[in-house]
Parts: sequence; structure tokens; C-alpha cells
Amino acid sequence: MKYLLFTFLFLLPFFINENKVYSLNDYEIRKICKKERKKTACIKNLKEKNINLLKGKRIKIPVIPFK
Repeated sequence: MKYLLFTFLFLLPFFINENKVYSLNDYEIRKICKKERKKTACIKNLKEKNINLLKGKRIKIPVIPFK
């Protein structure tokens, strides 16, 4: 019984945070695209991804390594 309770309490946070979506706001999009060569294309692309993410569609996100 003790192990069952422990596993339930251990797995509970994974199920609670499963359906939350965090998207970028306009300021963060402009901040990211500030370094790009084609700023307007970058902003347009990220805004499209933002809209698709909020609608629940899948998007591809490139992984940028942290230095």
C-alpha cells in the first residue's frame, strides 16, 4: 500500500502539467528575430508557429544549444 501511494504521488505532477501550452508573446518574438538577417520573415514564421501552437497543431521547434 505504501509503494502504491508513493508511485501515485510521484506520477501525479506529470499528468497535471501535460496539457499546458506556453507560447511566445510579440515582444519575445521581436527579441529573438533581432539577430536574424531577414527580420520580417523570421517574425512572420514565428507568429504562424505561435498561432498553430495555440490552435493545438504540432510544430517543429529547432533546438539551440546553450553556451
